[in-house]
Amino acid sequence: MGTVDDKAMREAVIAKLHPGQIRLSERMSAILGYLLDEDFPGHKITSMAPFGEDKVLVVGLDGEFVALESEMAGNLRGVSGVAGLSPEETRWLVARLPARTP
Repeated sequence: MGTVDDKAMREAVIAKLHPGQIRLSERMSAILGYLLDEDFPGHKITSMAPFGEDKVLVVGLDGEFVALESEMAGNLRGVSGVAGLSPEETRWLVARLPARTP
């Protein structure tokens, strides 16, 4: 269970990134829904896991794909800027990507 600050951060980020607030592709909506543990409309992602050097395996109800972690992080920063997230909110969101274990 997250801390009070974590819950407040999550709620603030959801309020700004909800598909009703900004226009998102179905894939980005699914990624954000998964990272925020929110039921956004469209595709559903069931898991994300580090894969190889700089990749993330994304599994959804409609199939799976492999994405570059750096590209996903860049896309999250981009959509965060469009939605008006603060730098702290953006760092919090990007940190929700699955981490590789050393």
